[in-house]
Amino acid sequence: MNKYWKQITRKEYVLMTNEARVATLHMTKHGQAEIYTNEQQYCIIRKKSWFRSFRVLDAQGNIVAEASPKKWYSESLLFQYQQQVYLIKHRNNPLFEVVLQNLQKQDIIAYGKGIENLKEKIKVTDHRQGSNTTDYLPDAIVWFLFQSAPELDVMDFI
Repeated sequence: MNKYWKQITRKEYVLMTNEARVATLHMTKHGQAEIYTNEQQYCIIRKKSWFRSFRVLDAQGNIVAEASPKKWYSESLLFQYQQQVYLIKHRNNPLFEVVLQNLQKQDIIAYGKGIENLKEKIKVTDHRQGSNTTDYLPDAIVWFLFQSAPELDVMDFI
C-alpha cells in the first residue's frame, strides 16, 4: 500500500493511500487540529499549546481518544483509543520519528524523517494487520504529533 501525507497549505495535510484521499488534518491555533476521515470530523484539543496531554473529540463533543504522560517525567504518552491503551513516543530512528506502539512496545504506526538520495524524506511505517485498514484517525494523530513537535509556530503563542 502506498501511503503518504501531502501538504496542501502551510497548515493543511491530506493522507493519501493508493492515490485516494482518506484523511485531512488542519492545524489550528494553540497546538490543536481538526481531522476529517471516514466522513467524520474530529478535533484535537489541548488546554495549552505546550501541554503534552490532549483529547480527541468527535463532532458531538464526545471523547474518542485521550493521551497523557505515562509518568510526569516520562517521554512516553499513554494513548487510550477504542478501549485499548497504546504508547506514543518520540525517538531518533535515525532522525526524528513519532511512533504508536502497543504496550509490548511493538511498533504499529510510525512517521519519521529519513534520507534518500541526500534529500530529507518522510518515512511511513504501518504494521497494522491486514492491508485493508480503514481507520485513519490514529494516522492523523501520529502525523499531528510528528508535524507539531519539530515546528512550533510562534504565532500560536500570541
